[in-house]
Amino acid sequence: MIALLIGTAPHGMAQPTRACVCSDPGAEVVLEPDTIFHIVDRFDAAFCGQIDRSVVPFVYSEFTLRSCITVTQTPLRIQSPAHDCHITVSGRMLVVDELRSLPTGPDMSLAAKPCWRSYFVLRTHEDTAQYAINEMKELIADLPKPTPEQCARAKARLDALRPSVYWTDQELLGQVFLCAVSDVEWFRRFSELRETYRFGGAVADYYDELMVILHTKRASRAE
Repeated sequence: MIALLIGTAPHGMAQPTRACVCSDPGAEVVLEPDTIFHIVDRFDAAFCGQIDRSVVPFVYSEFTLRSCITVTQTPLRIQSPAHDCHITVSGRMLVVDELRSLPTGPDMSLAAKPCWRSYFVLRTHEDTAQYAINEMKELIADLPKPTPEQCARAKARLDALRPSVYWTDQELLGQVFLCAVSDVEWFRRFSELRETYRFGGAVADYYDELMVILHTKRASRAE
């Protein structure tokens, strides 16, 4: 029988301590963490990375999260510098919200918002007392439905683009994506953008991720 420790919305603060390290097991140089997140008995997580404490909630970037128990030799999470996060402790879980630039600001302008949420949970086996840390991930992005006028303006900007020129307008790409979330025709057009327009570099990566978000959102609505 497996006992699962779960909770509700994120809250709580990190606790500074020197009980855990960020170094790999057996490393010659011991790296002390900036912060320890205490989740539950036998489950603390050491944070090594950058923290912007000038904003609330804090913004965590380019980091490694490592469990302080010996249940795993590998880090819980290695975060690339491409995306910032919020990290909280909630109901016996470590919660990592990964931010994305989404068209949810005023008049569909881009704004950094929580998009993907990962839960790290301590599971214990009641008979053997063995334990492990499991990760669950879900889409939490709040994607408001744009007005017909907003989609009409996005269409006018899209129709004015020349297919022979590389796409550089990420805000327009986000606006077309937002129109596609709840409209079948816009979904078709967004899905076919790469067949018509040229993408490269960061814009291509942004498009690929928006496609993942779009398919995830539509699949959840179909359930």
